[in-house]
Amino acid sequence: MNPQEAIARLTREMIHYDGGDAKRIQHFIKVHNFARTIGLSEGIDEEQLYVLEAAAILHDVGIMLSFAVICSAFVRVETTFIAALLTIVGYSINNTIIIFDRIRENSHKNGVRTLSREEIVNRSVTECLPRTLNTTITTLLTIVTLY
Repeated sequence: MNPQEAIARLTREMIHYDGGDAKRIQHFIKVHNFARTIGLSEGIDEEQLYVLEAAAILHDVGIMLSFAVICSAFVRVETTFIAALLTIVGYSINNTIIIFDRIRENSHKNGVRTLSREEIVNRSVTECLPRTLNTTITTLLTIVTLY
């Protein structure tokens, strides 16, 4: 099976894995397309591009499974635990979209157009960091208050 067929099969399997949930399917397709676009703009070779695409498609599943496996020794994996994991993934998805939107905005600003792609990405992530920290701290305070 060539790499393109493997990516197509992996995409079909992820659609099946997500059970037809349009938001989750749209998310992994967006992440895949963003990763592919960045890889192409950076000029990486074709083999590395396929690895990047596969990683982008599988990242949510890998994060969820590894976290569940690591925590299963300390915490019972119940519906509350799964809901907490899904909340974290939701924050991650939201933050990813906001950072990519900030990259898009910064790419079109007059004073920023002269910067390299790496500098634009670093600036965009730095601009989003206070928002991410505020969201994290607010969520943590709410969780501590509830428990």
